[in-house]
Amino acid sequence: MKPLTVLSVAYPLAPVGADSVGGAEQILAAIDSALVAAGHRSLVIAREGSEISGQLIPIPACAGVLDEDAKRRAHQDTRAAIERALRGFNPDLVHMHGVDFYEYLPPPGVPVLVTLHLPPEWYPPEVLHPSRPRTYLHCVSAAQRRRCPRQARLLPDIPNGVAVHAGSSTKQNYALALGRICPEKGFHLALDAGTAAGVPVYIAGQVYAYEAHQNYFDRELAPRLSQDGHRFLGPVGREHKRELLTEARCVLVPSLVAETSSLVAMEALAAGTPVVAFECGALPEIVEHGRTGFIVHDVNGMAEAIRQIDQIDSAECRRVARENFSLERMIARYFHVYEQLALEPHWEALFERCPWATPFQHPAWVLGWWRNFGGERWSTVTTWRDGRLAGLAPLFEWEGRHVFIGSGVTDYNDVLAEPGAELNLPSPVELTDLPPHSPLLGHFKGERGSPCPVARLRPAPPKLQKNLRYSLRRLQCLGDVRIERATAETLDPVLDALFRWHTARWQTRGQSGVLDDGQIQAFHREIAPAFLAAGMLRLYGLRINGELRGALYCFARNGRVYYYVSGYDPELASCSPGSLMIWHAWEEARAAGDHEFDFLRGSEPYKYAWGAEDRWTMKVVR
Repeated sequence: MKPLTVLSVAYPLAPVGADSVGGAEQILAAIDSALVAAGHRSLVIAREGSEISGQLIPIPACAGVLDEDAKRRAHQDTRAAIERALRGFNPDLVHMHGVDFYEYLPPPGVPVLVTLHLPPEWYPPEVLHPSRPRTYLHCVSAAQRRRCPRQARLLPDIPNGVAVHAGSSTKQNYALALGRICPEKGFHLALDAGTAAGVPVYIAGQVYAYEAHQNYFDRELAPRLSQDGHRFLGPVGREHKRELLTEARCVLVPSLVAETSSLVAMEALAAGTPVVAFECGALPEIVEHGRTGFIVHDVNGMAEAIRQIDQIDSAECRRVARENFSLERMIARYFHVYEQLALEPHWEALFERCPWATPFQHPAWVLGWWRNFGGERWSTVTTWRDGRLAGLAPLFEWEGRHVFIGSGVTDYNDVLAEPGAELNLPSPVELTDLPPHSPLLGHFKGERGSPCPVARLRPAPPKLQKNLRYSLRRLQCLGDVRIERATAETLDPVLDALFRWHTARWQTRGQSGVLDDGQIQAFHREIAPAFLAAGMLRLYGLRINGELRGALYCFARNGRVYYYVSGYDPELASCSPGSLMIWHAWEEARAAGDHEFDFLRGSEPYKYAWGAEDRWTMKVVR
């Protein structure tokens, strides 16, 4: 990865540092430290007094109670700091961590990555469906993703990670609970469970200047802390926290909300200390019941688990943490996403300079495929001239060969390259589904691949037109028939119709169809808005009396229309709704001045009824 400039933006009311109480702040600090260690430039907008490895761009700390006025001032200060940073440092991307990130999003331009650290319900619903271009959100656990709205546009999850240290220590007779002191963390229940089990509970954490947090401590915790050996330790630094985690009999996580992750639970296991947690959110994904701790449902269950905690092996806790929650794995995933997002604007500019490229070479398509189906490493080749991307081959290694990112769902794979730009491809390679105009075919001998029927855009054959008009009259017997191109406002319902009716049509044949898969659908939900913004999406919905009964999914670029897939209510099959939607797209393309209609891979008979002739893809193996 070439050196990047990354601007991280913290939640403006909490300090950032390795000793921070909040998980989001700890994760930001870890990423900042890793960026600096790897030779990148790390800029962090955070509250003054934050301790970071890179360059701090401070905003004033709010004095007194953290009320709505304090939040408004903090948002204003953050917006001003972002504006200065964009103007002064020209970052490659912005990484936002605050629950209120939407209050200070940068203007369109620079790519923005948003880590959703908190439960989805804590964000306004509309922010999970961002309208700002190049704005990407991701979750930190599968449990968090499941709670997101179905149509939320999310990158693949990046689970949190923690440092795992070797060693062991003699356990002491106390249970430990750590975190922000607030009602939803349920620390009063940990104290009750400790009392019932006859084990003192030590609580370490920060009481922030929110009225609700201070009232919670005074009314719920303080009275309980005065008995049974329980103690409140206040905020603790890294070394003290590590010592407490290592020596505790167990760590209690009595959260009352759906935790999106739990650094506390991960750190406990990394220290060889089992965890007793309520069954909330992602906690069952972290704590393996009976192996690394216990998942319980109430105070009595927590007390019983404390009594049985000696059954859990400390070495096994460490081993599980090392395999599943390592800091190194988390950092590698963030760096990989950073590389993609930072490359995307350069990639898009190169795409625009390559008029022969198909929509399948657009970064939204290729990177969308990688984010939804790829792995943690790729072998993409780039060539740069005077700071400008001049050539790109999007590759990854599969079964010992380098292949195109996008293989499988992509009809035309290819490189992008300015004239004279050389791409030093790795070896061996197996490059399939190259269009006949691919730049690679000027350097390598290709083999014939698959037929892609292509038709000139002229009036449909008379016999076909006659049949289509007859089908349209039959369809109109059912009511008002309209075929409309999807807009930003109607994109999601038309995609829903495409997925539903494509699947339904294939089910009538006893098969599932290519769109009957949540991962495939997530991929198309990600790329469709980007293609719409780029002017390449032609997605049509067939409405009968206002109800969506079918959809046609096409792309377009430089005078060519590419028919990808369609679907319709099987009850309409006798009226040829698929052909009617193609006819609508065909005539709209003619009116727009397009000259070709590409039916893409496959030699189905209906394609040739439009006058299509085979154009063969090519394959390069070396």
